[in-house]
Amino acid sequence: MAFFSLVLAAAAGAAGWLFWNQLGVMQDQLDTLQDLSDKVQKTFDSSRAQSDALMNLVQTMTARANVNADRPWVGVDAVSASPLRPYEKLSVTATVRNTGRTPALNVAIVLNTSKTAGGGPSRPELNECSGCPESVLLPNSALAIDATGNDPALTPGTINRLTAGEETILLNGRIDYKDLAGGAHRTLVCLTYRPKTSGFSACPNGNYFD
Repeated sequence: MAFFSLVLAAAAGAAGWLFWNQLGVMQDQLDTLQDLSDKVQKTFDSSRAQSDALMNLVQTMTARANVNADRPWVGVDAVSASPLRPYEKLSVTATVRNTGRTPALNVAIVLNTSKTAGGGPSRPELNECSGCPESVLLPNSALAIDATGNDPALTPGTINRLTAGEETILLNGRIDYKDLAGGAHRTLVCLTYRPKTSGFSACPNGNYFD
């Protein structure tokens, strides 16, 4: 009887030991699962944060694109010039157009022409014209601006030098305006006269818009 009790006690102890070991293994597995769950949650949170940041960036870029698409854009659309005639001034007319989708407000324009040696660099950047009359340019509307300079009438010698490329005529200018939100914009203009076509083309530098 004592032996039987001893066997039962030993069996119970062995069962308890096995059960305890199994509990330990199960606890380790639970800890491992918890760590894995925490890592998955952190990865999910990081991915969600990155997704939110990307969505905000896309929304910001889309908003900016819409603003740029709808805002006014004012610049020189075309330039016409009279023929080179001795003892007459070169008459130059520039067409300034708003190619944007909304009106341009407080449009101030200063454009003029002058002779320079060779292909010559453009003149220094012009300051905003504080005394110029201001106007409103609706979408796709235009203004004809007299850009004839203050140079004297053309002489035969001047015409020969212009034709030979020894001198040229530069059209410089600046256009300042505002959009409907009050944002200020400017366009800098530099065009050079081409005697073969009796027209103007862009200078290598000096043109700018924002």
